[in-house]
Amino acid sequence: LYFHVIPSPATVFKGVHRLPPGHCATFRDGKLNVQPYWRPQFQSTPRASFDERRATFRDLLRQAVAAELDGGKAGCYLSGGTDSSTVAGMTKQLAGRAATYSIGFEAEGYDEMQFARIAAKRFGTEHHEYYVTPDDLVRGIPNIAASFDQPFGNSSVVPAYYCARMARDAGIDTMLAGDGGDEHFAGYRRYRWF
Repeated sequence: LYFHVIPSPATVFKGVHRLPPGHCATFRDGKLNVQPYWRPQFQSTPRASFDERRATFRDLLRQAVAAELDGGKAGCYLSGGTDSSTVAGMTKQLAGRAATYSIGFEAEGYDEMQFARIAAKRFGTEHHEYYVTPDDLVRGIPNIAASFDQPFGNSSVVPAYYCARMARDAGIDTMLAGDGGDEHFAGYRRYRWF
């Protein structure tokens, strides 16, 4: 419950396990072998200037977004946070156009639509919005829960589900999103005080 997921190697099913991240399994001669196929490499590098680090970061971001674009109309989740706004802006820059999809909530403190609108206007995206209602939640939860093979408690799946539905209805098969940038780059006010 603390993690809102069941961390590997455990599963919700008795006697069933899954691979930890970065691991593979081989089965030979009746024996199962689980081993890592990748380990992160941490090495000290000479200290680069801010300008060099900024250029490297932007280049990595550009490469990551470009690798996901398929030449069709690009769709992006857009909450208005640091991460989704950056991905939407880079998508527009690389593809020449981007459709952004945002979900709002009629609940004080939970609606980020004003920030999404600022980002969409700044980057000149084809912006789409939808406000989720309590009835939407009741109707959507069975579909959302059925798409996961195990319990998953992250509330971001609700806006992701409704954004994906809007995009699919508009003929978009692939959506790009940013996740984690707000936490790393102080995109939320609560992280600015530490």
